[in-house]
Amino acid sequence: MSRYAENNILMKEAMQTFDAHGIRYWKPTAFQLKVGIYSFYPGKGTIYLDGAPEARPERGLPSFIELVQRKSKSGLRSSRPDRSDTPGNQGFHIRDAMSGR
Repeated sequence: MSRYAENNILMKEAMQTFDAHGIRYWKPTAFQLKVGIYSFYPGKGTIYLDGAPEARPERGLPSFIELVQRKSKSGLRSSRPDRSDTPGNQGFHIRDAMSGR
């Protein structure tokens, strides 16, 4: 199986998992899913914070789901905005990642 075909399968799995967890996301490229200020690359399982020079140490879809859920909850209690509130961000604030709020 080609890397492109494998990436498509992993991308579909990630999007279905996000939908099942009620996580809002957008897909800026064929290889990337964005949730607030975080990017997830299903093909490699890497997680990036916008502007960070390196991937986060966590890897994989379960780790990304946990991160989004944790940050979304903490964002609701925080009075300090994160960088996703800046006008240049094309996504949405991490606290808005979970649907039904």
